[in-house]
Amino acid sequence: DWHEPDLLFLAVTTLLLSVIDEFFTLTLLRHGATEANPLLEYVLAEHPELFAIVKMTLTGVGVLVLVAAARAHLFRVVRVRTILQWVLLGYVMLFGYEMWLLRDIF
Repeated sequence: DWHEPDLLFLAVTTLLLSVIDEFFTLTLLRHGATEANPLLEYVLAEHPELFAIVKMTLTGVGVLVLVAAARAHLFRVVRVRTILQWVLLGYVMLFGYEMWLLRDIF
């Protein structure tokens, strides 16, 4: 199946920001922050060595599903491509927030 080139940009950028988020999260955790995602908080508490694998698997599978269904509409209302754009926007906002939190650490 062929997809538009901008989907590659959306997918790769989302995955790269997820990797950056992972490093920022671990840095913030070392300085007293807590993980906001309950599933990842559990993984960190019980199996910290699996944190990166679980986080990237969840993000990767989610992005893969969104790209595969990009031409579809969710509930006949919103295009799935738009959801992928919102996810990327969310990661951009998270990146900004984490940079703000890290301003005192570095």
